[in-house]
Amino acid sequence: AQLERLVDPISRSVWKKIILDRYVDFEHLYATFEKGYDHNDETKDFNEEFAIVKKDSFTKKRSVTSESDWLRLFDAWKAAVLVFYRHRDDELSVYREYVVKIFRSSPSPSSAILFDRE
Repeated sequence: AQLERLVDPISRSVWKKIILDRYVDFEHLYATFEKGYDHNDETKDFNEEFAIVKKDSFTKKRSVTSESDWLRLFDAWKAAVLVFYRHRDDELSVYREYVVKIFRSSPSPSSAILFDRE
């Protein structure tokens, strides 16, 4: 998966969430697109109770404020999801179109962004 050619790079921690079919926070994903972000951001086990994590990779976020932000993130996330779950293509395409309709019918992009977040 790490060698898959995607438009936007996907960090190791996000790949792990995708593989495990877990929630991916788009604000964290957006932060990983910034130049200089260390994509080797997985936690390192210290012992059975603790793990070492680079502070920036755990807490870094970048606000999603527009339809274009959301579309870029959704498309990057979807491309990564489809590497492992090709059968979800139609489902994710329908969902994308539904959220785009919310963007287009609302005076503020925050309505669609909040809808997706929930």
